[in-house]
Amino acid sequence: MKKIPFLDLSSQYSSIKDEIDAAIFSVIHDSAFVGGKYVEDFEKKFALFAHRKHAIGVANGTSALFLSLKALGIGEKDTVVVPSMTFVATAEAVSWCGAKVCFADVREDDLLIDTGKITLKDGVKAVIPVDLYGKMVAPEEILKIAEDKNLHVVWDCCQSHGAQILGEGKISGAGSFGDSACFSFYPGKNLGAYGDGGAVVTDSQDLSDAVRLFSNHGREGKYEHAVEGFNERLDGLQAAVLEVKLKYLDSWNDKRRKAAEIYRERLAPKGLWMQKVKDSDSPSFHLLVIQHSKRDELSDFLGLRGIGTGKHYPSAIHLLKAYSGLGYKKGDFPVSEKAAERVLSLPVYPQIKEEQIHFVCDSVEEFIAEKGL
Repeated sequence: MKKIPFLDLSSQYSSIKDEIDAAIFSVIHDSAFVGGKYVEDFEKKFALFAHRKHAIGVANGTSALFLSLKALGIGEKDTVVVPSMTFVATAEAVSWCGAKVCFADVREDDLLIDTGKITLKDGVKAVIPVDLYGKMVAPEEILKIAEDKNLHVVWDCCQSHGAQILGEGKISGAGSFGDSACFSFYPGKNLGAYGDGGAVVTDSQDLSDAVRLFSNHGREGKYEHAVEGFNERLDGLQAAVLEVKLKYLDSWNDKRRKAAEIYRERLAPKGLWMQKVKDSDSPSFHLLVIQHSKRDELSDFLGLRGIGTGKHYPSAIHLLKAYSGLGYKKGDFPVSEKAAERVLSLPVYPQIKEEQIHFVCDSVEEFIAEKGL
């Protein structure tokens, strides 16, 4: 069996090469590198895709989170709740605002934020739910708390492009909820650029205007600056690439779901932890994650068979050196800590072949037979 990479962006490019090359050529031909029609066109189409009134292209997903918080007035006297099991960028965005991060543990069955463990101390002004691995946080779980406690909600959708959830008799997509929702277009995402990129989506004109202002040096005119801003813009080349890829996102996500279904049929009966998916959930399966007590040994075992894997994430954020100053210690968030020692991501992408998935599953089963769970 030929090597199975953890992610295969080359195959994806090959499948749409002519369209991508033409889009890049157009940007170069028009010299529309910063701002301009390619960014504007993508923003309009992505707003429609996310079912929001506004989309603002920004430099990356971290910028999207930071600029959303900044536009909502989050600052030094405020605290923001963040799940302890996520990529560090979710917490970094809070720190960039000068606000304090307050971590919350996650649920054992799906590693999404445990709303029953959110600490609503004085000064908590916002919460950032994270659609981890591509599964959406059920909106009613967050929005009720936010309404009762008058909290802002900035939704981290950096892993859930195109995910859906059924609630109150209707299907809603990732990005539909919160004061704003934030997306990353890092190359490995379901909708990935050929470099960094991100977007904020919202229904608020005021919030949209503020994010756009802050992202572009606080600029109202060419040399007219209303506030001290930042340089966090999406560039034209990335916007053009994303516009091409956006047309394929739904079909690519369907292929991810079919791949995930095979994994679940093969591995769940073996007793491996896999993220719980309800009938109301339609994740985008940015990642296909299992848990094993000998995670590192399993990763090495698969690597010897040419199978690429990842660890998302090998440390709960509260135990990272960067956040040691907050005073958290081991044992504070036991579900996150246990998961961080056990999670292993298997290859899942639109171009993966069924026989490759079965080879991965055969290899995992072989390891389990020898080493147990």
